[in-house]
Order: sequence, then structure tokens, then C-alpha cells
Amino acid sequence: MAAADPDKNRRLVRRLSYGGLLVALIILLLFLKQILPTANLFILALTALCLAIAVIEGGVGMAAIAYLAAALLSLAWPGLAVSFPFIFFFGPYPLLRAIIDQRFGRVAATLLKLVVGNILTGMVILFFVRADVWALAEKFPFFWYVFPVAVQAAVLLFDLVLSLLIQFYAARIRRIP
Repeated sequence: MAAADPDKNRRLVRRLSYGGLLVALIILLLFLKQILPTANLFILALTALCLAIAVIEGGVGMAAIAYLAAALLSLAWPGLAVSFPFIFFFGPYPLLRAIIDQRFGRVAATLLKLVVGNILTGMVILFFVRADVWALAEKFPFFWYVFPVAVQAAVLLFDLVLSLLIQFYAARIRRIP
């Protein structure tokens, strides 16, 4: 029987260790989200960056495994109340974004990312904050005119912030030209 390729094993171990470290970092960030309530969106953007780094370092498959591991672990600790934005929006979005960016041109990718962002936001609203949204709609009659525009702006802004964080990682930390 031939010996295993040491370079292949080294690459596999490197990918596994990156994935494990990124999962641990995501869980730590979700814990910080629990104790630092004013930095919620920034911390959630950092969790999305962790998955984007997983895509850069190991591909979409490794990032998907890291997402599933982090999502399941975050249900146990710190719990669903803290981790639902990560599980339903900030976790899947970087994975879907990577797939979309690889397969489509700039304009089509932007439109598809808006569609994906709307679907993920709709899931969060449907499952977790439906009563709050209806209460706002009853209180403010113009809500249904402003809300869709605000969601589009929020998804585009988050995509821009994630792009800037990825560029920072690539240029300053990983030193990708």
C-alpha cells in the first residue's frame, strides 16, 4: 500500500484547523453579542466575515461545514435568542454571496444578492419578529411604503460592509494582491 501524500494531508489539516478556529471565533463573537448589546450589528458582521474567510481559505464546502457547526453549537450556547440573526441571515448570506459572485456578472450578482437578502430577511421577520413588524405597521400607516426600501438599503449596505471587510482581510491580513 502506498504512503499517503503528505502535502494533501497537510492541506487537509490546515483547512480543518482554519474551520475549527473560525467556528470558535464565531461562537465567541456571538457570546460577545450577548454581553455587548450596543455592538450587535458590528459583531454580526464579524461573524459573516469569519465565514467569508472560510470561503477564501477553504472554499464554499468548508465554509458551509463551518456554518453548520457554528449554527448548531450556537443553539446550545449562547442560545437561539442570541444566535437567530446569525443562523438565518449573517451565516448563510456570505456563503450564498460567494456562490453568486463566482457564477454571475456584477449587475446580475447585485440583483441576486438583493433577492437572497430579501428572502433571508423575510425568513427572520416571519419566524422571529412578525409581531413587532405588525405593531409598527399599525402604529405608522406609511410603514409598508418605507419598509421595503429600508430593507433594500440595509442589504446593500451590509453587502458593501462585508466587501470592505473582505478586502481588508485580503490586503492587510492575508496579503492577497
